[in-house]
Amino acid sequence: MWDNIEDMNDDIELLCAELSLMDLTSLNTSFAKDNDVTQSLELVQDSVIQTREKLKQSTEEHNRKRQARRDAAAKKAAEQAKAKAMKPWTREELSALAKGVKKYPPGGGNQWDNIATSVNDLCRNSDEEEDNRRNREECIEAYNTAASQGPAFVAAAAPTSSSVPATKKATNATSSEEKKTKMLIMVGQKNKINNYKKD
Repeated sequence: MWDNIEDMNDDIELLCAELSLMDLTSLNTSFAKDNDVTQSLELVQDSVIQTREKLKQSTEEHNRKRQARRDAAAKKAAEQAKAKAMKPWTREELSALAKGVKKYPPGGGNQWDNIATSVNDLCRNSDEEEDNRRNREECIEAYNTAASQGPAFVAAAAPTSSSVPATKKATNATSSEEKKTKMLIMVGQKNKINNYKKD
C-alpha cells in the first residue's frame, strides 16, 4: 500500500498518462467488480508496477537505439576523416591556401574558416562534393606542414605555367604592356611640363 496520498496520486496519474483508454476501462471494470477495497488497491498497485516496468524497458530500448545511432555516426565520421586525411593536397589547393593565408592575415575573425572557404571556392570544391571540401583543421595542418618546409612550400604552391590558361597569359602580357605605355606617357607629360616651366 501507499505511505501517503501524494504517492497514490502520482501512481494514478502515471496510469492515466501511460495506459490506453481500453486498458484504463478494463482496470476500472476489474476495480468495480471487487467488493474488497484492499484487493482493488492491490490491483491498482500491480498495474502501476507493470506500467513502470514497461516504461523502464521502453526507455532502455530507446537509449540502446540512440547509442547505436551515435556509434554508427561516430564510425562514419572517423572513416570520412581517415579518407580525407589520406587525400593529398594538390598544387592548385596549396596555391589557393597560400593566397588565402595572404588574404586573411592572423588576428581576423574566423581566419581559418575564411581560408578554407577561399580554398574551396578557388579550387571549385562545390557543396555537392562534400568529401572534396577542405575544412579549417585540414587548412591549419597543411599550413603548419608547409611552413615547416619553408621555401619548398612557396615553390610547390606557385602555379606552373601549364596550369595558367593561355587567355590569362595573354591578358597578363597585355596588362603589363599597358602599364609600361601609361608610365611612358606619364614620364613624357612630366618632361613637357618641366620644359614648359624652363621656357
